[in-house]
Amino acid sequence: KILVTGSQGMVGSNLREVLLRLMATGKEKPGSEEDLAKLEAELGTSQNCNDFLEVFLSSALASRGASLKFIGRQDCDLEDPIAVSLFFKQEQPTHVIHLAAKVGGLFANMQARAKFFESNTLINMNVLRACQEINVERAVVMLSTCIYPDKVESYPIKEEWLHVGPPHPSNEGYAMAKRMCEVRHGQ
Repeated sequence: KILVTGSQGMVGSNLREVLLRLMATGKEKPGSEEDLAKLEAELGTSQNCNDFLEVFLSSALASRGASLKFIGRQDCDLEDPIAVSLFFKQEQPTHVIHLAAKVGGLFANMQARAKFFESNTLINMNVLRACQEINVERAVVMLSTCIYPDKVESYPIKEEWLHVGPPHPSNEGYAMAKRMCEVRHGQ
């Protein structure tokens, strides 16, 4: 079972959109905006789209014995360690794509640095701890370019430069929490 956190965020919702397009065309490449609009019109609400996506991918992956579940805030409070642990024990994913984060834009990040650090640290540590508790085979963690140092030698930025300097102050709380996710993920 593949569990995707953050399904209502920027990356998660785009991932769902691409998969919906694939389903709408029945092909191996994304369909047009019209294909997506037709499918969404047939399904109605985004919850129906989410349900349809899970059903479709579950059957598509069944031959491999896999299923896919997208979750958002309404499914589990990822800042609550007990809720996360119980949710993972109930769902028993074998693979996790962790996209969830507390985000709010530049102004919010600057005004509430400590809150963004605390919330994202809790989310990341709880998800990764739960993965470890139930022996998830593989966890993929989405990071962001804003976590890299503000000042670098040259561009493009190299992955190994992640911890060579502080992030830009405007994203400090979020960025430092995501950096710690990368550190924790290696355990």
